[in-house]
Amino acid sequence: MSVREKLSRGATGVAVGVVLLAVAGASIAYHFWPSGQRANPYKAFYTDDDGRTYYKDSIFNFPPYQHDGKTAVWAMVFEDDAGHDFVGYCERYTPDVRKELQQKYDEGVRNNTPRAVLDLMNMPSISVGGMEVKMVGEGNPWLPRSRMEHPVVKVPGGGYGYPVMP
Repeated sequence: MSVREKLSRGATGVAVGVVLLAVAGASIAYHFWPSGQRANPYKAFYTDDDGRTYYKDSIFNFPPYQHDGKTAVWAMVFEDDAGHDFVGYCERYTPDVRKELQQKYDEGVRNNTPRAVLDLMNMPSISVGGMEVKMVGEGNPWLPRSRMEHPVVKVPGGGYGYPVMP
């Protein structure tokens, strides 16, 4: 085998190695790069003033909880046709379910598996049977989620509303 063939074969190996490293680097960068506008599965919107305003915080703050001296609940945020965000309705856990979730989360923190509580949060017995829903605005009562599984969101000024992900 001539020197030229050896160099050619070596260059091919180096090129393949460089390509593999580039692919691995791109994959790592994609998974660890700050998410920007992508939805964060460990965040949720909350309100402590019946939907007049909202903020983003950890999904592991099981509502209702105390925030700046006020009671905070989940805020289901929507966007209208003009691009304006608004809170369509609020959600909270029943006291017994909230206590159960907090205990499971605390146990998960001790065992270094706090995200395991996410599976529990998505079980129908919790996500429907253990939730209460309230349309924004004074005078609207908290109702069991089972009585209002698909709340009808009224868009200020009319039009359609689209859910916004945290």
